[in-house]
Amino acid sequence: MARLLALIAKLQVVTCVIVPLAGGVPDSAPPSLSALLARHVPILVLHPAERFGPVRVDGFLADSVVSAEGKGGMVVSEAPTQVPVCAW
Repeated sequence: MARLLALIAKLQVVTCVIVPLAGGVPDSAPPSLSALLARHVPILVLHPAERFGPVRVDGFLADSVVSAEGKGGMVVSEAPTQVPVCAW
């Protein structure tokens, strides 16, 4: 048990020395929003046999009706974008 504690103590010392050195110095200025978007752009990969491809959601939202059950019964909103998200 004493050997294990000594090993853990040595690893902690080594970690405290190596981690700050390996981290490097941060850049003088953060990357621009366009550079971040270009670096982290989502990649969509579909199987060749996939029957349904990506579509825009504008038509779906335009044809949607949001409803919620309130104290007085069913409350319906014709425009889903007018319902606050945090109200649910």
